[in-house]
Amino acid sequence: LAERPVRLGDTVTVSGTTAGAKDEFSSITCGSSYTMNGPQMYHKVMMSPGKTYRISWVPEFTYSRVYVFGATCSASAIQKDCSSKGTSGAYSGPTTSGSENTFTFKPKTKGYYTIAIDSRVASYSGKYSLTVEDYSQADNSTCAKAKKLTLTAGKVTVKDTTFGAKNEFGKAIRCGG
Repeated sequence: LAERPVRLGDTVTVSGTTAGAKDEFSSITCGSSYTMNGPQMYHKVMMSPGKTYRISWVPEFTYSRVYVFGATCSASAIQKDCSSKGTSGAYSGPTTSGSENTFTFKPKTKGYYTIAIDSRVASYSGKYSLTVEDYSQADNSTCAKAKKLTLTAGKVTVKDTTFGAKNEFGKAIRCGG
């Protein structure tokens, strides 16, 4: 396994290339209807439960995918983690060249997790930029912790994000329909 350890503080960005790498596990699908037969590169990150990690990347090649799995490097273990519905692994949708793709992962146990950059076929390889962020949700991500706003001259401006926030009430609330 070609490993490049990443020490996680708040945000880490690395650049690399899958060009010239080998397809180590050709039977992996990780949420796809096809096998990931392209070359892979790997990065390890220490993750902790109770935290949300935002994983973003921009490939310079088409049909790339990124997946996160536990420390065991075998095709069956990787596939199991990818199929865990976020319990022990996660995966992205396909990404085209030059487009950013982002997803979150909330590990259930503390330990090293491996992030793989992969693609559909061997000829789909190239440079990429990968960012892993220890992403903490805003304090006001639940109704009970609503942020108080103060109007100044009759208005207020707020810039925030709902990225990674949970849907607190599921389908119980329907506005307008």
